[in-house]
Amino acid sequence: MKILFLDIDGVLNSTMFYNERIRMKEYESLSFPCDNFDYRAISLLNDILDKTQAKLVISSDWRFDEDLESCLKYHGLKHNIYGKTPYDKHYRRGYEIQKYLLSIGNKVNKFCIIDDIDSWFLPYQMKCVVKTTFSEGLTKELAEKAINILNDV
Repeated sequence: MKILFLDIDGVLNSTMFYNERIRMKEYESLSFPCDNFDYRAISLLNDILDKTQAKLVISSDWRFDEDLESCLKYHGLKHNIYGKTPYDKHYRRGYEIQKYLLSIGNKVNKFCIIDDIDSWFLPYQMKCVVKTTFSEGLTKELAEKAINILNDV
């Protein structure tokens, strides 16, 4: 099984998106939290999941929001959320991801982490991290990088 660990802020939204959202008609009637997700980034996320058959696991603090999946689906997510990482009192995503991987046993043969902060991860996880920036979020080039990691290209 392949797993895609996904952060939200700085991945599915960005400074660029927030600056453009003001002029985007499709966001005029939306309120929090659904107005925080860039449908273009979600389209790239669909592309990653389609091309790799990876399962989507949320590692973002957004995992605690009960409206997350419905908001992502509203903006075009075609896949279900497979899981969410557990909370770790150390607040280090790397430990939360490690706990998640240990909890599901030997089922995972590949994983990728998409996040805008790469200092939270354990050394062995770094080769699987695709680092976005909060200014741009998920781009086509970074989506391709995630696809290559998950497909071992």
